[in-house]
Amino acid sequence: PWYDPMIAKLIVRGPTREIALNRLARGLAATEVAGVTTNLGFLRALLDDPEFRAGQPDLERIETKEVSDSLKKVIAAEEEQWRMATKSLGRDHPE
Repeated sequence: PWYDPMIAKLIVRGPTREIALNRLARGLAATEVAGVTTNLGFLRALLDDPEFRAGQPDLERIETKEVSDSLKKVIAAEEEQWRMATKSLGRDHPE
């Protein structure tokens, strides 16, 4: 089935990039989505990247070992939390 995978959009603004990014970080920290895999961990980790925060995002850099490994750890931790939650409900985690 074809569908639009976007289920929500978080838009922030501020008088400076730093203020807007801090607002985005707070919004992402308060966001919870159950039942589907999301990119929340990726977005939260991206906000911790100094080059991104400085306004110098490099999409190719996301694929580098340093950033990739960091993001993979975040995603793996979130996946493990999901597995534990579904197991506690007596359900299998969907792959």
